[in-house]
Amino acid sequence: MDVDKDTKTSPSKLGAVGNLSASTLEVQLHPLIVLNISEHYTRIKAQEAKERQVYGAILGKQNGRHLELCNSFELIVTDDHGKKASSKSIPKVDLDHLHTQLEQFDQVFPELDFLGWYTTGGPPTTADTELHRSFLTVHENPMLVKLDPAIKPSCEHLPVTIYETIIDVVDGEATPVFNQTLYTLAAEEAERVGIDHVANVSAVVSGDVNGGTESASIAAHHLMTQYNAIKMLDSRIRIIVQYLKAVESEYLPIDFNILKEIAGLGQHLPAIDKSLFDSHFYQQCNDVALVALLASITKGANSLHKYMNKFNLIYERQGGSRRHRSLFL
Repeated sequence: MDVDKDTKTSPSKLGAVGNLSASTLEVQLHPLIVLNISEHYTRIKAQEAKERQVYGAILGKQNGRHLELCNSFELIVTDDHGKKASSKSIPKVDLDHLHTQLEQFDQVFPELDFLGWYTTGGPPTTADTELHRSFLTVHENPMLVKLDPAIKPSCEHLPVTIYETIIDVVDGEATPVFNQTLYTLAAEEAERVGIDHVANVSAVVSGDVNGGTESASIAAHHLMTQYNAIKMLDSRIRIIVQYLKAVESEYLPIDFNILKEIAGLGQHLPAIDKSLFDSHFYQQCNDVALVALLASITKGANSLHKYMNKFNLIYERQGGSRRHRSLFL
């Protein structure tokens, strides 16, 4: 895992944000979270044709004062009337959805815990503080990650700010105060390849790389090279097969020199035990089919679970007895 120690945050203008030097946390941020937040914001903006603040949960690992923020997922946040929260309303997080998502992630990534939440925009607002209180029931000191989509493209720093929470007494009431903290970027090999691909593709689409004539990333170059090599090999094999068929049908005369070269190519192929190859091949096919079947079963179970929740909710509103509802619990 590579760590970029030169990545720093910029100071916030919010008065409730503490001094950067006062924080003793060591925070490592994985680029996957930045990509998830950016994708979430861009998708909602494209779907609704307007800018809207988005929200999500942060998962990671914690060892004392060392935090590693690894992954994230979206959250359902509404206002007091059950509608999507806007910048003028007081947001309210769906804690039931949050706990359900955490249970599902725990089955796949048991080493990751809930460490905080993310949103978009500038410095923390009063609405962010009110929403932050909801997460105190899940984690005693949740982190806040904010991505500023209004940042200028010429900015040299990553437009991401991370805050830790300090409970302070304001006007006789315990109030969470956001203390901005420094962080470093930590990336696995797969993340570096993905970021390189996304960055180069984005530059090509926007025409920022050599007038838009350069072709994508290192990963795309490598895959395209392999594709061209396999395509050329397939075309050469087809030519040999067509020649042998033409000779067999006496459409072309027999050329023993060419046949000798073809036989030499065949002899260079590695000798394999067909029965052993078939056994391993069918085993891999069965494994792939089993994974696809498990995915289908999981999807069906999830649909059934949602159906049971909706049935119980409607039945409870109609005043159904618990004795009859127990079948669907």
